[in-house]
Amino acid sequence: MSSCWSALRAASVLAETPPPSSISQPQHSPSPASSSAPTSHRGSLEFSGSHACSFEGGESNTDGAARQEARKAKKAMYNSRRKRYKHYHEDASLYKVIRKAGYLLQVLFSTSLPFPSDEARDDEIKLAFEKALDTFGFADDFYNLSIEDMKMLQQEDGSIRSRVQREVNARIATVYGLDPAPSPSQVLRNKERVSALLKDSAFHYEVDMFC
Repeated sequence: MSSCWSALRAASVLAETPPPSSISQPQHSPSPASSSAPTSHRGSLEFSGSHACSFEGGESNTDGAARQEARKAKKAMYNSRRKRYKHYHEDASLYKVIRKAGYLLQVLFSTSLPFPSDEARDDEIKLAFEKALDTFGFADDFYNLSIEDMKMLQQEDGSIRSRVQREVNARIATVYGLDPAPSPSQVLRNKERVSALLKDSAFHYEVDMFC
């Protein structure tokens, strides 16, 4: 009987107790610090753009621009230190030998040796320089290629491929009857034209033919 009475009394107390939302809370006046400065969470909502990104741990636009400028400056400094053909102008004899070697390498890398290994490329550079010396009647000990000389002549490999690619890209649309700046409708025509050109071509095949 006493247990039933206790249960009824507990239920009565709960029924008379207002819900948490209706219980009045003591009003606290905000401290000067809290009224003048937003919290870090509110700060991420009130700021936009680069500031919001930095609050969330991402890179701000300002930081990204600074990093890009630093990369450009580093590249410019590297390019300014690279040896170029113009740096040989003070010695006319050496300049024409180096320039001749460069021309020989351009012919080689654009024809019979378009993708040389590093070792083959360096061997061809030395051979081209020897040929250039012989062309102008200089002895083999006229000049010894330095590391910087080699680095400059090594650039002829990638440089000539880029030049060939630009020339091909400029002409390929006209040669094959393609629109170089197609509208959406002309894109489909270009694709159909390319498919027709590649049909039954000895240079075009499906990869799964060999699977």
